[in-house]
Amino acid sequence: MRLRALLLTLALVGMPPMSAHAQLFMPDPVQAMQMLLRYYHMAAQAGDPGAQARLGWIFENGLGVGKDLAKAAEWYGKAARQNDPVGLYNLGLMLMKGQGVSQNMEEAVTLMSGAAELNLAAAQAQLAALYDQGLGVPRDPVVAAQWLQRAAELGDVPAQNNLGIKFATGNGVAQDYAQAVKWFTQAAEAGNAEAQGNLGLIYRDGLGGIPRDYLAAANWLALAGSQGHVPSMARLAAMFEQGQGLPKNPMEAARWYHKAAQAGDRVAQYHLGVLYRDGKGVPENPHEALRWLRKSADQGHAGAQEDLRRLVEQLAAQARPASEVP
Repeated sequence: MRLRALLLTLALVGMPPMSAHAQLFMPDPVQAMQMLLRYYHMAAQAGDPGAQARLGWIFENGLGVGKDLAKAAEWYGKAARQNDPVGLYNLGLMLMKGQGVSQNMEEAVTLMSGAAELNLAAAQAQLAALYDQGLGVPRDPVVAAQWLQRAAELGDVPAQNNLGIKFATGNGVAQDYAQAVKWFTQAAEAGNAEAQGNLGLIYRDGLGGIPRDYLAAANWLALAGSQGHVPSMARLAAMFEQGQGLPKNPMEAARWYHKAAQAGDRVAQYHLGVLYRDGKGVPENPHEALRWLRKSADQGHAGAQEDLRRLVEQLAAQARPASEVP
């Protein structure tokens, strides 16, 4: 590695200085795209399945050409007939959605199965979803789990998280929280927010016999929450509010509750309303308390509905003139 780096350095040092008047060749983007299209079209016409699949993708997305789903399906079909996994997968998706072709779930499953057998992880994960939902095939959570595991083993991150869910819930596999943690961890370390949140929940509550680890739970929940995973925001806020494995910190609790409440989480809205009512972690503010309790109550949170009623009655009594007090 050092030798290669040294040779690269020598090569750069040995280059003659560029003239101040030298101009770098910058191809026009439109011309470059047109040239690329010509090459893809020539290769596709000559029967290259990879080029046919790429040309389908270009027409599907309207890159340098007018968007044409029927033309995209045509080129995907040419690639699929040569057993190209990308062509099989993309044409399968179009048949599922009825885009550029008539919707045909059974044919979509056939194509997706072909791509999955060729070890295309995205097709394996999609096929798992079809078996889970019983779309185009009889519902079969066991077969779904088998395809999901193959995709997960190939490194498909959402598949790793979904396989973790299957092991945690015993859906299509024997319930096994150790396996769930294994797959959640792989997905979480790859940056999947839902997997990070799932790990945080398992470590916080010690689910399935996994030893409680509040520090790990807080770290995973914070990572998930920072990526916008709303349940993790509310769970981390509760840990700060209750001092669950962390020093009590009402201000941090209020901050995380506020993030989750703004995203529409009714539990977070309720707790944030209570914090404003009691002046914990935020200045006491009955109007803010009313606002958040009402939002939570409108979503059916029973505790918020009761606390809202009491707060309204309390504020009404405070506003009543002394002469009207019985």
